[in-house]
Amino acid sequence: ERITTAGFGNFIRSLVADAYSPLGRPPFDPVSIFLIDLFRYIDGYREMAKFLPVVQHKDQGRDSHLYGHQS
Repeated sequence: ERITTAGFGNFIRSLVADAYSPLGRPPFDPVSIFLIDLFRYIDGYREMAKFLPVVQHKDQGRDSHLYGHQS
C-alpha cells in the first residue's frame, strides 16, 4: 500500500510521459507495469512467464481484496 501512495504513481508517469504518443490506442499504465516487475523481483521470480500465472490465479489475493474494501 505504501508503494502505491504518496504520489508514487504520478512520479512514475512523469518519468515516462514523453515516451507515449497522443495518437493510437491507450497505452499500458506504466505504474502497473513497474509494480508487476517490482513484485516479481521481490517474490524471487527470474522469469515473468513463471510469475504471471501466480498473479492471475483466481484465489490469489482474495483476502487482501476483501480487506481493502472494508470500512
